[in-house]
This record gives sequence, C-alpha cells and structure tokens, in this order.
Amino acid sequence: MTEESLQSVTTETRWLLMGGIAIIVGLTALLFWRQSHSVPVGEVVIAPPLTVAEAQQKLWFTVPELAPREGWEQEGVHLVGENWAVIRYTANDGSIEVGKGTKRPLLRSARPFPREVRKTTTVNGHLAIFIQGGWDDAGQWNTNLDSAMLEWSGSGFHYRIQHTGLGLNYQQMIDFGTSLTTVPEKAAASNAVPVSTAVEPS
Repeated sequence: MTEESLQSVTTETRWLLMGGIAIIVGLTALLFWRQSHSVPVGEVVIAPPLTVAEAQQKLWFTVPELAPREGWEQEGVHLVGENWAVIRYTANDGSIEVGKGTKRPLLRSARPFPREVRKTTTVNGHLAIFIQGGWDDAGQWNTNLDSAMLEWSGSGFHYRIQHTGLGLNYQQMIDFGTSLTTVPEKAAASNAVPVSTAVEPS
C-alpha cells in the first residue's frame, strides 16, 4: 500500500470515527430531552402502593381522589418519581386510574392514538382531550371497546383519568374530572393530609 493510499484510509477512518461520535452525542441529547419532559413508566421503579395519608407525606401537592362509590375498592396510591401520583380503583373486572402531577408518564401503549379519535373538550374550564376505545386484536381502533381516557392540564398540573371495563361514558368521565377539587396546594406543602371535596358523579 502506497503512502498516499494509507493517508486516504486514515482520513476515511477519522471521518467515520467523527461521524460515530456525532451520532452518539445526538442520541444522548435526544434521550436527555425525552427524560426531562416526561417520566417513562417502564424506566422508573414504582414502589408498592401507599395509603393516601402516607403518599401525602411524600408529595408536595395534594393527592387526587374520587368520591367513594359503591362497589369500588381503592388499591392505594402509586408514586412515579417525585412528580406524579396515581390512585387506582377496582370494581368487578374493571379498573380506573387517576393521575396528577407536573410530569406525565408516557402512556403504556404500543401504538399511538389515532388523531381522529381525540375529542377536544373542557374540564373545569381547561382544555382537555377525551379518547374512547382502544386497539383490538385485529390492529384496528375500536370505539366500542370498554375503555377511555381523559387528560387535561390546569393550575400548573397535569391530570389523567383512564378506565377499563367499567362501562363509563363520556359524560361520566367528564363528571369525574370536574369532581377533582381539593384543598389548596399549600396544604400539601406543609405535609397536611388534604380533605377531598369531590362530589360523586351521578
């Protein structure tokens, strides 16, 4: 191999190395941005459920609670990081999760929701998104599936209500969202256990 050929190979190797470094830096920056704007559930260790009182001692904001409903059992509060709390209720074969915080976890869905199924609405005057249905076994979006999600932001917090198998319709989900009225956030900052003022939807 001539000296000229050797220099050419060395130059190509240098460019390939620089290109690889640039790709690594770009992917690292993208990962940092993604982590700073959401809390991926699959990458966060979720502790065992806490009681509302226990969770409130660890949070700086009030825990979102739904009013007691006959036949529903509260499974406790799950904390995802320091900025998201989820209360899960079960009834028969169904469940509903109520989440609140300043960083929303990524949705645990293998496929994104079709844009056309997203219904724009409001909750307590705040812009909200309602989605009815889910992906069926054939890979098609089925609005008849017994599941729904309601998500909105207000007063510096994100809220998300998701149910499966409870037969809840659009208005019932909106009523649940509207009922999430608690004492001022400063009560949580002083580690006081909040008293929910939620009213059970009809």
